[in-house]
Amino acid sequence: MNGVLIELVNVPAARLTLGSDVQRIGRAKDCQLSVPAQYASVSRRHAEVWQDARSECWIRDCNSTCGIRINRVPLPRGEKARIQPGDEITLGDLQLRVIDGNQEPVEVPDTYTASSTLPIVNSGDPDETGPLASLTPAEREIVLWMTRGYTSPEELALKLKRSPHTIRTHHASIFTKLGVHSRDALLAYLRRNVPPG
Repeated sequence: MNGVLIELVNVPAARLTLGSDVQRIGRAKDCQLSVPAQYASVSRRHAEVWQDARSECWIRDCNSTCGIRINRVPLPRGEKARIQPGDEITLGDLQLRVIDGNQEPVEVPDTYTASSTLPIVNSGDPDETGPLASLTPAEREIVLWMTRGYTSPEELALKLKRSPHTIRTHHASIFTKLGVHSRDALLAYLRRNVPPG
């Protein structure tokens, strides 16, 4: 995956090309993607992004005040997650989009975009006490890949390099913890219960 960019949706022409060096996003002037001061919910050094040797792209929360959400899935403070073109990321009340700089922007289905149906709000802390906080890191990763349109245990097993049986076990646990019974119900839960920013 070459030429992957992080683009600020709220700020015209503000982009950052991912590379092997860790780059920061935040309101501090020394950040490689400096966010305008009007986005007070974005921490001075909110997130770090980079591309690893396998060309996988990553984002890490830098113990920010208002947290990070990827396709509405909260990322716990200090943790990292893989990102890919088509993902929508929120830092406080700021929206970012991950795009492939070598192709036209990817259209993300409305069923799981960060901007669908709910306004951007300053939500404060990410969901650290609700049902999403009870998910293990492995379960959270599965939920994130489900927001990207991967539905079957076989598809998810290939993406996550796990067995389909393990994915089915995680599905059962995720659905029980969140009180849902399908991927569609899970996506509806995220739209209903998780503010986009």
